[in-house]
Amino acid sequence: MGYEIFDRGEALGTTSFVQNINHLRALEGELARTIRAIQGVTTARVHLVLPRRELFNRERREPSASIILKLASGKIDQSQVVAVQHLVAAAVPELTPSRVSIVDSRGVLLARGGDEGSAQTPFASMSDKTAAFESRMSQQLEDMLSRTAGYGNVRAEVTAELDYDKITTNSESYDPDGQVVRSSQSVEEQGQEQDGGNAAVSVAENLPQAEGGDAETATSSNSRTEETINYEISRVTKTQVREIGKVVRLSVAVLLNGTYQNQDGERVYVPRRQDEMDKLTALVKSAVGFKDERGDRNENRARDDGVDHECSLPLEPVDKQTRERDDNETSQTYAHHHRAGGLSPLLLEPVGDRIARGHRAGARPSDGEHEADEVKLPQRLHLAEHHEGGAHDE
Repeated sequence: MGYEIFDRGEALGTTSFVQNINHLRALEGELARTIRAIQGVTTARVHLVLPRRELFNRERREPSASIILKLASGKIDQSQVVAVQHLVAAAVPELTPSRVSIVDSRGVLLARGGDEGSAQTPFASMSDKTAAFESRMSQQLEDMLSRTAGYGNVRAEVTAELDYDKITTNSESYDPDGQVVRSSQSVEEQGQEQDGGNAAVSVAENLPQAEGGDAETATSSNSRTEETINYEISRVTKTQVREIGKVVRLSVAVLLNGTYQNQDGERVYVPRRQDEMDKLTALVKSAVGFKDERGDRNENRARDDGVDHECSLPLEPVDKQTRERDDNETSQTYAHHHRAGGLSPLLLEPVGDRIARGHRAGARPSDGEHEADEVKLPQRLHLAEHHEGGAHDE
């Protein structure tokens, strides 16, 4: 069922909660009907989570979606999965494709919601990745500090400068002092020679059994040693690949609410002690990986949520006479509309607030009365008495 759920007339007294639920059901039904039009998808069901923004809170939780598909052939292309994610994200305000999870009827995960590096977000720009990184760091800081300062008393902002250049570096380094022996060779030679002298040569010396003369002989020896050593200089070859997303610089700002103490029945703002702020600063630096050499910056400030803030519209005190007049006008307005329409008193309370405010806004103040009326209305009016009075009038 899609938006045809609103074709039926709404019953009188339908609350805003029921209207929001019907709107969510209608949106889920229309998305499921659109997804079923994709080839290969026989059945689809969509669940949306649209968090309400908290009162007086500047930030809100991100919406998310989960989808279950029944496939005709049991398979679906990855491009079709990405198409379904972008289709749903474009139809829901503030929903990003990375927050959409998809599974099939067999329980197989087709797209993991919340995973920025998964395959379903191949077209995510660098600015989106930077924003996701900053949001994740801010949320982690707020969750951590809220345990100490209390929920809603901490606001953290992180600005990151990321480097998305993928760099491959090849380097060779030589160490002259780190010489090593590559090869060595040693050669050693030794020799000995004898010299017979300078005696005269005669026939008698050459005859058999001839006695030689007493000629003197000289003996000489020599040696040679040779050694060759080849040295190799120490060399280091390094290949370094730097992936994208390197943190170049971080700037962190934390706004911390102070403490309040009751003095004489009043709510008084008391700033936090400096030693406590120093401890929280050190905690924040450790959580984000603070590095001075990188040029990171961190600022922590205390804030005051007391009543001393400046307002855009000046407020003036309301005297007792004006207060009684407003209460009487409000009571008469409730009674008049109750008698005219016969509606339930419980349903008239929010309508009466708006009518009373409009009535006072349109009336011209008389001389001596304050121009600024108090907006606050009495919490409970005597609706039962008006109801009884209206019944007697009828």
